[in-house]
Amino acid sequence: MEYEGFLKELCRPGVGIWEQTVFKCINADAKYTLFHEIICPGDPYFYQVCGTLSANKLEDGDGNTLCGGYLCLDADFVKPPPMLSSDYGDFRSKKCNGRRDCRNTMIDEMNCGDLNREQELSPSGKHIYKDLICDGECYYSDCEDEAFCNGILYGLYCRVPWPLQAVEYIHPTGLCNSDLDDCIDTEYENAACSGGNDEFQNCTTPDGKSKLIPGNLRCASIIYISEFGQPDGRPSALLVCNDFLDQTNCTD
Repeated sequence: MEYEGFLKELCRPGVGIWEQTVFKCINADAKYTLFHEIICPGDPYFYQVCGTLSANKLEDGDGNTLCGGYLCLDADFVKPPPMLSSDYGDFRSKKCNGRRDCRNTMIDEMNCGDLNREQELSPSGKHIYKDLICDGECYYSDCEDEAFCNGILYGLYCRVPWPLQAVEYIHPTGLCNSDLDDCIDTEYENAACSGGNDEFQNCTTPDGKSKLIPGNLRCASIIYISEFGQPDGRPSALLVCNDFLDQTNCTD
């Protein structure tokens, strides 16, 4: 069958939102879905991802991939190593960092321009290129590169239950809802989201919950996710408020 302009061997069509479409690998008797649970054997140029990520055009190929996208077995995890696509925000930040991030490929270290790009160590331990900090675009999936801009912290840093009680950045989309359990030390989130301030407003989240909008949630950069985009190909936005109330009265 033709799928997004590419010939794919269909094993089972998807039904509804839960049952995924299943394809057969082009050169192996193995199957995968759009979540790419495996890397197809005998597919060195990653035809598997063509038409399934943002990699939709043959002209996006660069000699290492057929259509610009690829899959990575994350070397930072021991068992089992999670699969990351080249579209995934946190993985894109690993490109050209001089490390072996993928067990199955070194494409992320190829076609690198300036290898001397200056980096900054974030409070959660990420190495972020300085030229990507506070540029209005989320480079990491949690948008930590846009966390502290113009002297304002958007969101919160705290110790989280997983992984291993590490300090992580919590984007405003994950704060001040009815589930105050993002942090091990809940007083941090409670303090950030406590009421009693005339300037606080309430809005409705995409899942229908009521949410307070204190200053550290207002006017944060919006996270866009290409993996779960809209039918017309545009990426989906993770919203703090359904009506964008949090993007009003910005002073930065």
